Amino acid sequence: MWESLRKEEVLRKLNTNQETGLAKGEANSRKQKYGKNKLDESKKENLFIRFIKQFNDFMIIILIISSIISAVTSYIQGENNYIDSIIIIAIVILNAVMGVVQEARAEKSIEALKEMTPPKAKVMREGSTTEINAEELVPGDIIVLEAGNYVPADCRLLESHDLKIEESSLTGETEPVLKNSEMLCKPNIPLGDRINMAFMASIVVNGHAKAVVTDVGMNTNVGKIANMIIQDEAPETPIQKKLGEVGKILGIVCLAICFVIFIIGLMKKIDPLEFFNMPQKKEEPPEANEELNALLNMIEGDDKKESEEKNKKDESNSDSNSNSSSDSDNDNNVQQRLLNKQQAQAKLFANRNNRVSPVNEIFKPKK
Repeated sequence: MWESLRKEEVLRKLNTNQETGLAKGEANSRKQKYGKNKLDESKKENLFIRFIKQFNDFMIIILIISSIISAVTSYIQGENNYIDSIIIIAIVILNAVMGVVQEARAEKSIEALKEMTPPKAKVMREGSTTEINAEELVPGDIIVLEAGNYVPADCRLLESHDLKIEESSLTGETEPVLKNSEMLCKPNIPLGDRINMAFMASIVVNGHAKAVVTDVGMNTNVGKIANMIIQDEAPETPIQKKLGEVGKILGIVCLAICFVIFIIGLMKKIDPLEFFNMPQKKEEPPEANEELNALLNMIEGDDKKESEEKNKKDESNSDSNSNSSSDSDNDNNVQQRLLNKQQAQAKLFANRNNRVSPVNEIFKPKK
């Protein structure tokens, strides 16, 4: 707003005088109204409380519940297989640790911003220039800016002489900006384009100027940044909002599907523990097991016979008087044994992979 107003309008709105500044009594009353010109500190919380707060998320709660259910069912059924639960909990804990580290970095960022606030400021009070604590500044104070000084508050320039200010703490641009007190800017343009304004925590690298304080403390632009860090209220980007909505929808849909399947399973009298366990192997009748063992024994015997016959055939390979009918019978026997072996192996494979899932039992058509 201030960047779009002429100097005279700014002075009138702030009820101050460019030549004499504020009276001491008026400055004290404004200090009580606007507070001190300093950045608030974030609330110091116990490390354990910070860690616990990282679990205050819908998807994180779902993951924790699922890992607990998996571990309990594994214990009840005596399997003692907790790999899935351990992996889920490890990921959740790692996510919480990263969140705590990020908060610690945010606190360091606030401390760095506070270090950019100058302890002293030159201000005009009752017609004379004096140096006071920067915390004592109030809106309407007339301040003097010189090369090498940090700007103590957000202010509108009244006079500028070859003034250059470096605003990387706000805009990220390391190139100093040439300021001009006579220019008028459009309302609400980016900070880097407001060439008739000076902002708290920026540094004067060249020239000098006179300015009127417009905002102090947490009402300054750097104060708003500090407030977002403290409150963790940085605006979400559209993609972040969309991902958050999709995550919640997927979580609710998955829970609804699991609930429906669980209810149907109860209606079909399926053991509830089967829903939290791996598909179980279907037991074969004793007759099938005996038949399978017989086939396996036959395969082993045929393999031995085949090896013996091959050795004999190698010994008598040079014998030219062997008849062709004997060779034909041997070939037929070998082919039959190979066929029996393949059938037994196929049945063995089918028996080992014959597993039944509770979900398959639910949706199995009635006979």
